[in-house]
Amino acid sequence: MSDMYEIVDAGFGYAELEPEPAVIWRHPMPDGREATVTQTRLCLGPHGNLNGDDVYCYATSMSAVLSAALWIEAECTAEPDGWTSHVGTGRNRAGGVPRDAERAWVCPRHADRLPVFEHGRLVCPGCGREIADAIRVAWPPAR
Repeated sequence: MSDMYEIVDAGFGYAELEPEPAVIWRHPMPDGREATVTQTRLCLGPHGNLNGDDVYCYATSMSAVLSAALWIEAECTAEPDGWTSHVGTGRNRAGGVPRDAERAWVCPRHADRLPVFEHGRLVCPGCGREIADAIRVAWPPAR
């Protein structure tokens, strides 16, 4: 795996090839998705998907780039650091720091995965079913 500086440089290089002028940085992730920074948002998903639910908002565009590079360097374990809000779940972190007792609503069968919204309904990414019986757990999960 490349180090953070190589990832940052490569991401700016990939962004230069991007036809979308709002993209300032992008880099492939180990799981095949792509991390893309546009304005102050880190968007995770297929190439070109800038409006999905897996979007982290940051105070500055450079903090989004550095956080993404460090996260990719660590092989995308847990979540990226330093974000102030997450679009898909509506979670907020004042100053980008997680609260000691942050909690999230999850599928009882897949408590290690955050649900996603599809057509206005909360859906488990693990089993694909609508979550009507969500449980509230500590987030992120203990490793």
